[in-house]
Amino acid sequence: MKKLLHYFLITLLVVGKITTASATHAAGMDLSYICTGNNQYLFYATFYRDCIGIEAPSSLPIDISSASCGYNQTFNADLSYSTFGSDSISHLAGLCPDLNSQCLGGNYTGYEQYIYAVQVVLPFDCSDWIIATHISARNEAITNLLTPGDYDLYVECHLDNSNGVCNNSPVFSTIPIAYSCTNQLFVYNHGAFDPDGDSLVYTLVNPLDTLNGPIPYSLAGFSPTYPLSTTSGALDFDPVTGQISCVPSENQIAVISLRIDEFRDGGFVGSTQRDLEVVVKTCNNNVPEIPLGIENLMGGALLDSNTVIVCPGGTVDFDLVGIDIDGADSLTVTTNLATTIPAAVFSSSGDNPITGHLTWQTAAADSGFYVFTVTISDDGCPISGQQVYSYTIQVSKPLVDAGPDTSICASNPV
Repeated sequence: MKKLLHYFLITLLVVGKITTASATHAAGMDLSYICTGNNQYLFYATFYRDCIGIEAPSSLPIDISSASCGYNQTFNADLSYSTFGSDSISHLAGLCPDLNSQCLGGNYTGYEQYIYAVQVVLPFDCSDWIIATHISARNEAITNLLTPGDYDLYVECHLDNSNGVCNNSPVFSTIPIAYSCTNQLFVYNHGAFDPDGDSLVYTLVNPLDTLNGPIPYSLAGFSPTYPLSTTSGALDFDPVTGQISCVPSENQIAVISLRIDEFRDGGFVGSTQRDLEVVVKTCNNNVPEIPLGIENLMGGALLDSNTVIVCPGGTVDFDLVGIDIDGADSLTVTTNLATTIPAAVFSSSGDNPITGHLTWQTAAADSGFYVFTVTISDDGCPISGQQVYSYTIQVSKPLVDAGPDTSICASNPV
């Protein structure tokens, strides 16, 4: 539990990016929980506030209900952490180090992060717990929702403790505020991982105002799976990794809502929903990319450009090469491997192009799917261009067919 609590504190991020005063204070939020045993849960609501909006509240409501158990009660989650008065993480997220956001009197819109927490004992074993929180009101500058300022920002999570499962929700390693450029590739991943090793399934859903209260979209063509205008008329989405990619076609501010369902031994154990706010603007800076995915693979086999399979106990070694067509820009790559695959070693070399190199000596007990993210950033000022990619390492025996290219794991040849 201490490791999980520590992770909640080290993933506190804010971002300061565009020069407009039209945004209001409720920009993003998610809700997570930690099971501490004996039906006790720590619920964490993470709220992202636009600095030019109203002050963040000192507490948030946590509504807990179960229809099957006839339970409905509201608790107060008190403020336990905030980035108020600091732009340090805004700079790490993309604002150039010598600039201030409006959080500190500068000219660039900045965001603060507030975490609210409460510990609750669930009094019954129920299969349909719903835990929710909300705050008024959504960002009025949002363009893909109808009259967004009239609606609350609402998120929820679900859990099933009827079988005695002590489940922890997925944890996010990227913030739910992203910036993109018109007519340039936008790639984003929430960087979610499950501390229990549960299987995760991602689904795009409708942003909510309240329980079972979908907010109408501003255009008839918009939907959960097509929530913003793109050049292709579609949004590419991977339900296995949650990766989102598209080329936005115009300036816009769009909410994309995502639900992550958790499964253990084939059974549903919980879910959480999160809203991502994407700000699309006209850019002078080109965004860096990792166009070819995994390269120079040694150990294992390449299933696609973003997925490797390796035998338990084997070593996997590969490169990720990032480029930026703005030749004068310097690039950096960072990962969430310290949390998702602590035994992996990652290093980078070069400037533009830049090469990230991963090596992981797996253990015989490491069977499963391991998803990690790589963020590539340039040093274009005042705002760096960034993309967030996900990659999967599958530790398992490869599929064997009856053809001449059969393969087995030497460590487990059955």
